[in-house]
Order: sequence, then C-alpha cells, then structure tokens
Amino acid sequence: MRSRGEILQKIKQAKYRHLKRLLLASFPRGEDWDPQEVREKKEEIYALLNAPLPALAKSFPDVAALCWVVDPEDTSFVPGATLVGSMDGVLLWADTEEEASHARELLDSLAEVASQSKRSWWRSLFS
Repeated sequence: MRSRGEILQKIKQAKYRHLKRLLLASFPRGEDWDPQEVREKKEEIYALLNAPLPALAKSFPDVAALCWVVDPEDTSFVPGATLVGSMDGVLLWADTEEEASHARELLDSLAEVASQSKRSWWRSLFS
C-alpha cells in the first residue's frame, strides 16, 4: 500500500502529463507559442483538472481514481445518493433517504439474526 504522500505525488505527475499532452495537442509543433495563449490554455486545463470528482472522472478517470484513494470519504461522486453504511468494508448506497432507512433496517435485522444463531447467518435466513 502506498503512503498518502506517494499517492499525492502520483496525482501531481498524472496532472502534469495530461497538461503536457493537451498543450502539445493544442499548439502546432515547431513554432513559437504565444505566451498569453499558452497561459489561457493552461488555466482552462487546470480548471478541468481541479474540477469536482464527477467532472474530473469524466475527463481524467486516472486522476479521479487517485484523488478518491486519497479521500475515500468524498461522496461528491455519488450526487443525490445516501450512504447506507458499510458491510465488510464495502460502502452501500441508496437512491433516497427512505431506501437508505429500509436498507439499514434490513442490515440491522441480518446482524441480529447472525448474533443469535449458532449456525451461519445465511442458513438461518432460509430455515
């Protein structure tokens, strides 16, 4: 597992590679580039690279994935969704608060059955 600092460095490297690729694609090779145009293009690219996670993921999925690894609690990539909870480290989401509430009740009942039964919780559901 990489440290947070190593991942942040990977993010900087990936952003730089995207910036370089987009600049080279925007201006003709072998000619002098107008510094003002380059500055404007860089600002445009930086705006894309520093966008919220959903917009970033659309254009630069590699950078978005690294950003999410650094901050997994960032829920902006699931607009309108409600976090139900987690099961064995997996985040569970619902579309509405009502669905989330229902899912939480189901998870609580599963946990209760599992704690009361000496058999596997899965088998106890079907007996």
